[in-house]
Amino acid sequence: MIAAKEITNKNGSKERLVKLRNPWRRGEWNGRYSDKSSDWTDELKKELNFTDEDDGIFWMPFDDMKNTYNNVDIVKVDDKNVFSFQKVNESSKGYAFIKFKVTRDSPNDQLTTFAVSQKDWRSE
Repeated sequence: MIAAKEITNKNGSKERLVKLRNPWRRGEWNGRYSDKSSDWTDELKKELNFTDEDDGIFWMPFDDMKNTYNNVDIVKVDDKNVFSFQKVNESSKGYAFIKFKVTRDSPNDQLTTFAVSQKDWRSE
């Protein structure tokens, strides 16, 4: 989630919106408050810095987010970093090892982040 905002919609009612980002930078919500939605007013577009681009960033009603997604991950995204990943398969004994070697310091005191995740019941 990038942002959350309570707005006054075009009918004069209060409504909570969330601004989300698809980490793959493609594909966006196509319901209420999507880029092509008729829910947008000129005032709301200005207030929320609305852009109509297929950049993976979109607004949607908070209630729709709760009903649409059963899992929400909060992550830090830094577009200046280069990301890579390595999928590791389990050995026949049910475990895997990852070995890596740091070959140079991070430039300009930047942090280097390593993340490891594992399958759970939600992704099987």
